[in-house]
Amino acid sequence: MKKKYRNQHHKRRENGTHSWDRAKEADNSKIESTLNRLWRAISQGVKVDYVFIDSWFTGESLVKAVRRVKKQVVHLTGMYKIPKTRFNYLGQEITYSQIKNKLGKVNRCRKLKLHYMEALEVYNGVPIKIFSAER
Repeated sequence: MKKKYRNQHHKRRENGTHSWDRAKEADNSKIESTLNRLWRAISQGVKVDYVFIDSWFTGESLVKAVRRVKKQVVHLTGMYKIPKTRFNYLGQEITYSQIKNKLGKVNRCRKLKLHYMEALEVYNGVPIKIFSAER
């Protein structure tokens, strides 16, 4: 939000109310809001098996936050910004397209009519699996 619009409307809110909490959330970044919502859901007893996210949210902080969940097994499924992100694959810092070239031949799933490739990498110290599917 542009700075000139942020302070356009002022309303006095008492500390500790729900409206005060929502007003504070408006100043957080998208990643911080996502992390807060994830932790709030888990702390309230919501069983989370998978977290699905878009490339805007996929980053080191969210990957590590999902890995820190101890009460249950949570898998993170997200998209990466393909040209920018570098992964540690076989001891080298390389991009997704370079990994795809090194993997070579694609696997085929006749049932789903897909061609896919998968590889285990390390992203900022966290082991992840990259999966790429094409029709």
